[in-house]
Amino acid sequence: MEWHGLRVKIIIAAFIGGLVLFFGGHFLYHKYNVEQPLKDDIVKNNSAVQDLVIEKDAGVVHITVDVKKGNFDIMALYKNISQKAKMVLDGQPFVIEFKDNPDAHLEDIWRQSQYVVHQAIMQGNFPEMVAVIERIAGQHKVKAKVYVDHDNVYIQLVKEDGHNLLKVVSRQNFMVTGKIARAGGDAGVKGN
Repeated sequence: MEWHGLRVKIIIAAFIGGLVLFFGGHFLYHKYNVEQPLKDDIVKNNSAVQDLVIEKDAGVVHITVDVKKGNFDIMALYKNISQKAKMVLDGQPFVIEFKDNPDAHLEDIWRQSQYVVHQAIMQGNFPEMVAVIERIAGQHKVKAKVYVDHDNVYIQLVKEDGHNLLKVVSRQNFMVTGKIARAGGDAGVKGN
């Protein structure tokens, strides 16, 4: 079939071939020049990281971190991953999510602690927040680590049986909008 002297089938085939090359090239570039180097660097240089999954959804890069059982500093790990992601992703929006393994006791401790966490973010009474979380965790024989920096509140609850609960709650977005940021709170942690 011809249209104004041009073969329509050849034009359609060339268009489809061009799209396949463009999107295939973009996929391969992202996979081998962004995802793989970031994953290799983070897993190799962080003893607490067991595995890392990087997925892109609606223009946002989701970095899911599977941590090893044991003792690690969630704030230092989050900052390290965030810094490396900023360098490699070059301005692309990203969300860091931690896979945790909570049980009913850990979920209950988090439910009891949420109010004091959000109150501390709004009022700045972080020493009281830490004391309350440690007291509640101690009642359940759970080890609690709470860290605060300019951007986030990091909560790490660990039981001897290997269950853990990891929360990263953004201070910035909560203070500005009154909402938990995508990079923190419940959106910042994936359960097993």
